[in-house]
Amino acid sequence: MSFDQIIQMKAKKLVRPFAVVLSLTVLISSCKNDLEINADYENTPVIYGLFNQYDSVQSFKITKTFIGDQDPTTYAAVPDSSYFSEVSATVTEVSSNKSFDLLPTVVTNKEPGTFFNPNQVIYQFAQPNIQGNYQYLNQESKYLFKANLDGVDVTAETSLLFDASPGYFKSRGWLGIWNEHSTGLSFANGERLLDMTIEGRIPYNTKVAQLKMIFNYTDYLMVNGQSQEEAHTIVYDFGQLIFDNPIYEATSSQEFALSGAQFFNKIATSVPEAASTPNLQFRMAGYCDFVFVAGNEDFFYYRQVTQPSDDLNQDKPNFTNLSTGIGIIASRMELSLVDFLGRSGENLYEAGRLSMKLNRATQHHLSRGLEGGTAGKGFCIDPEVANTPNEACQF
Repeated sequence: MSFDQIIQMKAKKLVRPFAVVLSLTVLISSCKNDLEINADYENTPVIYGLFNQYDSVQSFKITKTFIGDQDPTTYAAVPDSSYFSEVSATVTEVSSNKSFDLLPTVVTNKEPGTFFNPNQVIYQFAQPNIQGNYQYLNQESKYLFKANLDGVDVTAETSLLFDASPGYFKSRGWLGIWNEHSTGLSFANGERLLDMTIEGRIPYNTKVAQLKMIFNYTDYLMVNGQSQEEAHTIVYDFGQLIFDNPIYEATSSQEFALSGAQFFNKIATSVPEAASTPNLQFRMAGYCDFVFVAGNEDFFYYRQVTQPSDDLNQDKPNFTNLSTGIGIIASRMELSLVDFLGRSGENLYEAGRLSMKLNRATQHHLSRGLEGGTAGKGFCIDPEVANTPNEACQF
């Protein structure tokens, strides 16, 4: 079965290939081959929303296409070109028929670009924790999006990912990573590198899942006699998993892996040499965090058809589950281990705190550069995991 056939089978709706918004400048009509600018043009809704049951606020972007006689970038810089005059939108929890009004909110952090910035309007609803497992939406229910946009009705429905109790980060494999008896994350033992394999139960309805690790480290500087600290991060990708059968296959335990060589080599290529870092006294490894991301089928197929392709001959179909318009209403869960431990209470966080640091052997390997080229980076060993004060960072 071809990719296009899969899309057609899964699609809530396939629309004809749509030109990029900025290219919607001319419509061709009449048998005389005359150009009729802006003939019978109608505003097309452009809507994006991703439900995440671990967020207390759910956000949606509601805009429209535009067209005109001038350079499209002129209209793109004007907010009114992209906004509907009248927006009425709700989200309904299908199982209970409970409805939430989407309220306009101005955010001020849009980066500069072709479209207007830095202010933009998004639509949101919020609710308190209802699950007792630090979730804010009923993951057993479908959610229905409804909107009336200048008289145009738009609907879309999607299912949430079901993170069954006790939850992804409480899976048996994760309890071997963070616990009160752990001495830290291990990527080395003496001169031998170690691989990290993490097994966890993937949430029900997951079509695609990904795990990342965020390694934090700090530069300790001395500038004009004053101590300063600069925080840095390096992101490691454990890869992604795609499931043919999201309902059954994904709920089994699945493994993510990162090799010791990958860990040290990325530090070697990402962190500047100590000698070329002005005012550096030393560097110290900090906590690591793990971020688990998963998406349902709607999210996966929309992402597949919107990703750039190297094949110039490939004409990808557009995928949407909106009754009218362009975009997607889907479910994408993002959960941080540090946030999870913090939300779960002080005792649980304290039990897992040391687990999120590199253990002594790994930090020793990092500071000596036994393999991977990290010897010249200026790392020393965190006093909390050092064997003796003499080998620890000297503050």
